[in-house]
Amino acid sequence: EIIYENPFEPEKLLSAAEWMDEDMLDLITDRLLNKFPNTYAFTKGLAETYLASHAKHLPLAIIRPSIIGSTWREPIPGFVDNYMGPSGVLAAYLTGLLRVWFADTTVKPNIIPVDIVVNMMIAISWYTWQQTNANTHISPSVFNCCAGDEEIVQSRPTSEQWLKIASEQVHSHSIGYQCQFRWPRTTITLNKDVCCILHL
Repeated sequence: EIIYENPFEPEKLLSAAEWMDEDMLDLITDRLLNKFPNTYAFTKGLAETYLASHAKHLPLAIIRPSIIGSTWREPIPGFVDNYMGPSGVLAAYLTGLLRVWFADTTVKPNIIPVDIVVNMMIAISWYTWQQTNANTHISPSVFNCCAGDEEIVQSRPTSEQWLKIASEQVHSHSIGYQCQFRWPRTTITLNKDVCCILHL
């Protein structure tokens, strides 16, 4: 994998952000994002650009995980200690708090268990050190950490099926009822108007 070219210099953007107010930043956000889907991906790209130009002398590797989910095996299957990403969506859904979700029902999320990501980080750290010692390391090297090829992703459940499976698992084991605000039922839509109305 490579670091993709970014048309903006991170230092100049940081400098501009110091004197611009939020309204001004909002006005230029769409122009800055260009092909990036959101500010999260954009700032990750900026960080990579910065490292590529300022850290070539370091034994550096960049790991790009897809959507990080709960553990696969370690320390125990399904372990999670936060409400970030898919864990937050599941928690909101299973407690009955998520009533409408602005999402595509046909999307098959590329979720990677956190223990696989951590193991990959350890392995790549070792690999980078070995390459550095052998003077064959090109810094920064970039690695993707995701579910695999398109065929594997396509065999996974869609976002809608994902919520249904989670609900069945929780209710079949009679757990989670004490935490429920109301019975889980979520409308998933890509229609912004419907989403806004259902949020009322």
